[in-house]
This record gives sequence, C-alpha cells and structure tokens, in this order.
Amino acid sequence: MFKKRLLAVLSLNNEEIFYASRRMNNKKQLIEVLYERFEGESGSNKEGASIDLLQDSLSKIKEKIKYKPHRLNLIINNEDIIARSCQFPLLNKRELEECIYLEAERNVPYNISEAMVDYSLLGSGETGYNIYLVAVPRSLIKSYCQVIGNEFPMLHRITIRGESIWLLLRNLLQEKEILLLEDYQKEIYLTAGGKNNIFFSRHFPKEEYNKDSSLDLKSFISSADEYLQKEYNKKPIKKILYWSGFNKEYKAIPQEDFSAGHFWVKLELNKLKFFKNLNKAEKSKDNSLSSLNSSSLLPALGMLSSE
Repeated sequence: MFKKRLLAVLSLNNEEIFYASRRMNNKKQLIEVLYERFEGESGSNKEGASIDLLQDSLSKIKEKIKYKPHRLNLIINNEDIIARSCQFPLLNKRELEECIYLEAERNVPYNISEAMVDYSLLGSGETGYNIYLVAVPRSLIKSYCQVIGNEFPMLHRITIRGESIWLLLRNLLQEKEILLLEDYQKEIYLTAGGKNNIFFSRHFPKEEYNKDSSLDLKSFISSADEYLQKEYNKKPIKKILYWSGFNKEYKAIPQEDFSAGHFWVKLELNKLKFFKNLNKAEKSKDNSLSSLNSSSLLPALGMLSSE
C-alpha cells in the first residue's frame, strides 16, 4: 500500500532522462532521483534521439528504481512541439474546442491531421478564457508511448516542458509575473509566465547565437521584451529569475540592469518542498543531482512541486 502512493516524473529530451519520484502523502516523504544520459547519431529520427539508445537508458533507470511508482508523468521537450498562450471569448465547451482546433491548425507547419491537439485552462474571467494550446506530431507521441510503455506501463500523463516550468514558477512566485532564464552549457531557455498565463517558453541553442560562447544574457531579455510588446502589447516583465546549469555558482548573473529597469534574482531550489526533503546522501550520489547541468531537472521539479 505504501509503494502504491508514489508519484513519479520522467523528464526527457534528446540527450538525457531525469527521473524523480515522491510519496504523495507529505507526512512521510519517500523521494528518489535518478539520471541517465544518452545521445547518438546512428539510428536517430526527426522525433529525437535513437529509440534504441532511449530504450537502453530507460531499462537502466528502471533497474535502479527502489520503489515502483503508481503513476508516471512524462515531460517531453522537442522542437516539433507547437505551444502558445491564446485568449478566447466565453463559449460553451464545444465551441471553445472548435476554436482551439482552428487556432492549432493555423499554427502547425504540417497537416493538422498529423497532430495531437490538447490544451490547458490557465485562467478565466468575465471576458473569456486564457488557454495554453499544444500541438504535437502524432508520430512523436506514438513512439514515446511505445518505448516508455514497455518499461513503465503506469504511464499516466504526457505534458510538455513549457507547462511544467510554468508550474514551477507558480509554486515559487505565487503567480507573480516573471521571466525565467536557464543557462546551460549548450543552450538557453527563456520562459515568461505567471498570473494564470504562459506568455512563451523558448529555446536558444548557443551555437546558433555566438561561436565564442561568450553570450550576453541581457540580449535574450531584450528579445523577450520585444516579443511581449509585439505579440501581447505588453510592457517588459522586470523581474528575472536566473538559473545556472553549470554549477552552484552564479558567476554570469547581472546584479541589476538599470538601463531597462530589470532586476535579477537567483533561483533557489531549497524553496521547493521536494528539494528540501532530498537528504544529503541522495544529493551527492553520482547519477543523481551531482550534475545540475540538466535541462530536465527544473521541469521534473516543477511537475512534482505542483502535485
């Protein structure tokens, strides 16, 4: 009975798998964290890394799990996913879903029949609904369900990175509007959200922006300001939450950007209940949280902290 109360999250991208679980009853925490890295060029398809390599990594994760989870949530991060925040007027459910489908058809670069369309209700008011729309290639979901279902038949829910990061922001900031900038070795992620809205969640491969790998982080914030103004007619979000995936130091963080009125704050994971309950032995294990240069860490914590 004790083991069946476990909720687990599998956060996946083209190079790594991050697994985390916790007991759903907070009176006595049971927490487990595992990490596997995989990548390869042979056998890869457009949906991501080699299915064979993914299968092997999932098998390794499964062998190390001490407590079998009752439910597993999968978080996927892939360039073929289309996600955006949309405003719709007050409609009945059937009319709303028709409008959402039409909006998805307008945004996907392929035939809508090849996509799975889903949405989350972020907020509602007297004038209408705030919807987070997601369209994912059916082939991508099918391949993930097949390979993950072989090892984890308790797969319960599939979501995307943007939504999970938004849940993390809500947990940390009580729904205040915020920009989250994640700085990793090969990439940067920038997410704007809060107050029942995800404005955007964007991915920037570093190699495409600066060959010298000496990036000016403020330039990404400037691009976010311009995007918010263009797409939402919205003033810049001043508060920037910064996370460095390199190590525990924040050597690149600007203390304050007086020219644009932004101010920067370090992301402190110890504010999360999940992270507080990870004991020191778990944190120091190889294959666990010893390497924080994982773009799958924060999405997993976001999903777990929201339950």
